[in-house]
Amino acid sequence: SDILKLWESALLGKSILVYGANPNLTSSCALGIASLLFPEKFVGNIIPFMSVTDIRFKKMIIDNVHVKNLILGVSNPIALQIENKFDLIFTIGFGQKRDGLNISRSNWESFPTLNNINSSVLRSFFYQNTRKTIKAINICLNDLRNTN
Repeated sequence: SDILKLWESALLGKSILVYGANPNLTSSCALGIASLLFPEKFVGNIIPFMSVTDIRFKKMIIDNVHVKNLILGVSNPIALQIENKFDLIFTIGFGQKRDGLNISRSNWESFPTLNNINSSVLRSFFYQNTRKTIKAINICLNDLRNTN
C-alpha cells in the first residue's frame, strides 16, 4: 500500500522526502516515484539526491516554510532535520522493519495481490489509474464550465 500512497501523493503534488541508505538507491527511488505518474509528468520539482552540504539544503533549514510539489532524495541522517517540511517521508534500503512510509497502512482493494505482482503489472496498474484520474478531473472541469 506504500506505493499507492506515493502515487497518490505525487499525483496531488505533495512533498515527498526519500531517505535512503545510499545516494544511488535514494535517487533511483525518487525518480521511480515520479515515474509512477506516466503517461503524465510530475509537475513539481525532482531532486533525486541532495547532499547536506548543498546550498539548497541549507536554505531549506533556514526557511520556515512547508515544501510543496517536491520529491527530494537524501541519504545522510543529518538531512532528517528538515523532515517536518514534507508531507511524506519514505525510507528505503535499511531493512524491512525500517523501510516504507512513516504513516499507517491503508488497504486498497483494487491493488493487485502480492502473488501476481511484477513490474509490468505495476506499470499497467498505475498507468490505467493515472489515465482514469486525469479523465475524471477533465470531466469535472468540463461540467463546471458548462454550469457557469
